[in-house]
Amino acid sequence: MPRPCSVCGHPERLAIEDALFRNNVPFRTVSKRHGVGVSALFRHKQHVGEQRVRALRAVAEITAGLPPKKQAYVDARIAGKSKKQAALEAGCSKSMAEYPAKIETPDVKMAFTELIQQAIPPERIAKVIEEGLGALETKFFSHEGVVQDKRDVVNWSERRQYAAMAAEMGGYHVPDKKDRDQGGPGVILILPDPPKRVPVIEAKVVDVPAEDSSPMMILPEAPKGKADA
Repeated sequence: MPRPCSVCGHPERLAIEDALFRNNVPFRTVSKRHGVGVSALFRHKQHVGEQRVRALRAVAEITAGLPPKKQAYVDARIAGKSKKQAALEAGCSKSMAEYPAKIETPDVKMAFTELIQQAIPPERIAKVIEEGLGALETKFFSHEGVVQDKRDVVNWSERRQYAAMAAEMGGYHVPDKKDRDQGGPGVILILPDPPKRVPVIEAKVVDVPAEDSSPMMILPEAPKGKADA
């Protein structure tokens, strides 16, 4: 059985991989910096493979036009850091880190959009939304602190969120810009035109003389138009 990779479980794995793949730092330098053997670094770089290399190159290309601080912010967010942590690690002031909207300017948001589009195909998003529309939650029923029963019930809150997401992404509604900026629901529904109502014509059937046994249908006179008034 092969020995588990010591780098995969290392608490500084992301920094190690960043040094190896993106910055091409020599093995010995990375080894001294993070306390990992050179042979372990070599094996890790081999088994991680080209997939990681391609992903990092894509990130580097997308963020190449951003200022250094914004690049560092995007990198930290991709690494799983919170917005505040990412801002601080990128060298932003504490006051700015408290308000990520100042950092996530349109160019940064565009970089995130491109990265997500590369990493997550649209059909996967559609599948997740479809599954979310059937979301359930487990309710536990207890007596005197002891769970007696549990049931899966409809999670209406989560279903509403997925329904709103599906409606917006599917083009079924257009959010009002003012309400969106303020965090409000503001939704304008775009529904298909209702079918036109077919006019109802009242008629009556009367008997006819014996020589013609077929019944006769008498239709009402058509309403006169304004021109005939």
